[in-house]
Amino acid sequence: MWVRRVFPLQMADSSLTRPHDYFLLTDRLGFGQWSEGDLPLALELWGDPGVSSLIGGPFTDREIGARLARERTMLIDHQVQYWPVFLLQSDDFAGCAGLRPYKNDGRIFEMGVHLKPSYQGQGLAQEAARAVIDFAFKTLQVRGLFVGHHPKNAASRRLIGRLGFSFTHEEFYAPTGANHLSYLLINPGCPETL
Repeated sequence: MWVRRVFPLQMADSSLTRPHDYFLLTDRLGFGQWSEGDLPLALELWGDPGVSSLIGGPFTDREIGARLARERTMLIDHQVQYWPVFLLQSDDFAGCAGLRPYKNDGRIFEMGVHLKPSYQGQGLAQEAARAVIDFAFKTLQVRGLFVGHHPKNAASRRLIGRLGFSFTHEEFYAPTGANHLSYLLINPGCPETL
């Protein structure tokens, strides 16, 4: 299979965002970019209650379409998004993992991973998250990463601990109406302090 690595991200038209055109690779995953034609994949992911229930869902098709549009705009405006991830062995769509600006602070980005239930519990979330952290710190040279999770999401809490994040506070997350546990990971290669 042909795979193209592009660092840093390059804006691509929809013909270049297919699963065979990854900008970031792990042992098992390839990271692509959302295109306008990816609404079926977005519906498959964020329309699944096993994915959306602890992030503010269930979501309507219209809300998912708006989310996809925001992800595409995020790439244009900030060179990041929650990128779609695919299994390298089969090209199956597994979910998304990526970044977005946190509170309009160019020094800190929020990181997230959303996997379809059939791909949860296989170590893929950790593999994807480690790739995103490496990309954020080495390629984008961000100063820190923020993550948060619903208090009922024990799997996320365990993953965040394995990744080395430190608990900082509870933060109200309007889509769920709950205080989410919040964490920070500082870029060890960034000389400036937060």
